[in-house]
Amino acid sequence: MPSEMQHNTEPGTSSTKPRDKPSTVFEADEWLNLVIQEEEKPGKLFGVVLIANWPPRQSFTGPYEKILLKLKTIFDAQDYEVNGNNLPAAYFYPKDTLHITIASFIPHHAPVVANKEEYSKACIDVMNKSFAREDWPKEAFHVEIDRAQIGSKAGIFLWNNFDGTIAKMRKIIQEEYDSHYERDSKALNDRNLIVPNIIHSTFLRFGSVPETDGNIVQERFNEATKDLAQIFGKIEVYCTRLVIERTPYMHIPYDEEHLLTSFES
Repeated sequence: MPSEMQHNTEPGTSSTKPRDKPSTVFEADEWLNLVIQEEEKPGKLFGVVLIANWPPRQSFTGPYEKILLKLKTIFDAQDYEVNGNNLPAAYFYPKDTLHITIASFIPHHAPVVANKEEYSKACIDVMNKSFAREDWPKEAFHVEIDRAQIGSKAGIFLWNNFDGTIAKMRKIIQEEYDSHYERDSKALNDRNLIVPNIIHSTFLRFGSVPETDGNIVQERFNEATKDLAQIFGKIEVYCTRLVIERTPYMHIPYDEEHLLTSFES
């Protein structure tokens, strides 16, 4: 099974080339309407993701709330009004949904696996074996904000991890995933592990196509984020969690129904 892990940058840093580059043309998100519904309605979704720093602490949510006041000036007023699908065109994530993406076992929008229980157990086994390894990072570490950007589909914060801890974690997870796949590919639904080549946190998606001119959006955005590094500083990474996304974009409660396994420093 070929590994999906990509190494586009020096170990220990974030990528400078996200797939969704800065854009002046934006796309509505077909899944976003599910975040405002009761979970029992979209409960058929079954994404399994590995994330860090969720639920987020004040060290993350405090700076986010501060920068959010600036970010909410980059679109014109009509793009913040709730429209026919009960969403604004510019939808900013609530603070309690913030997280850092480490890897995805299966995206929430992928076809549902035939045996959810078997698949979940396989994912848990991969992560528990990763957590138990002697080379798994045991101590808390830090990420630093690199920059933020708004692409055609989302707005994201991009992080640097200069000591290489996240790259090391991703390497360990990929090795344990490949080992499990060799033993029992069917349990993992014959899927590849999806490991981003960036370290990021999403903060914005589009409920519909914004009316504000895209060039103006980017000009305002650049002005709003010019002191991003001063606002965020260093963020401690204190936990890694494997969770089930029954509602998209981590709009889920922190409970036993969603948490599969975790490691806390």
